[in-house]
Amino acid sequence: MTKRKKQELKHVCQRCGKKKTELDSAYIRGMDRKKIINGVLSRYVINEDKQIIKIDVGRVEKEIPESHKPIDKYFKFLCTKCHTEYDAKK
Repeated sequence: MTKRKKQELKHVCQRCGKKKTELDSAYIRGMDRKKIINGVLSRYVINEDKQIIKIDVGRVEKEIPESHKPIDKYFKFLCTKCHTEYDAKK
């Protein structure tokens, strides 16, 4: 899902500006995986008090990746060193 964006960036880290063989996809603070998944699942709540949801697994499997778009809203593309430093500042 993020491969095309990394190629567009020519594998240059968005934080330090260095070209790397590989970039990590770092979730932007406040836009993490759990928040995205909870957002998708919240559409299927049938009983909030008991926290019951009813889903079509196949449909939700498609919605979760789609909910990561636009890519730039959810990810930064960083070298491993910058990714580690970025995550440490949470």
